[in-house]
Amino acid sequence: ATLLAAAGKSDEARALAARAAARFEALLGAHPAAFADHAARFFLGPGADAARALALAEQNLAARRTAEAARLVVDAATAAGKPARACEAAELAVSLAPASRATRFAAWRALTACGQPARAQSLLPSTP
Repeated sequence: ATLLAAAGKSDEARALAARAAARFEALLGAHPAAFADHAARFFLGPGADAARALALAEQNLAARRTAEAARLVVDAATAAGKPARACEAAELAVSLAPASRATRFAAWRALTACGQPARAQSLLPSTP
């Protein structure tokens, strides 16, 4: 759907995204823990429903307490306009994977956005 939209085929893109959304909902009904993260990423992208993405990311985090799951909550909360939740999830992600560059960058973005620049800065590598 994203590629179709980029190619100027917006009607086809919307139709494909709608079919994909319906299929994700069916899969979530049958296997919620297995598809929550995939569906959250879809709704962050071509599914264009940040609130749904956040609900699914939270569900995924409840099932899998990993830095990757917490980063997905950061991305979804940021997209849904929930910076405080993004910051909470960022701190969790850092506690779960403090050495991960992806985690530290996601946390830096979230903490900067929710008004914690000093904490965000503390996550950046120190330079001599």
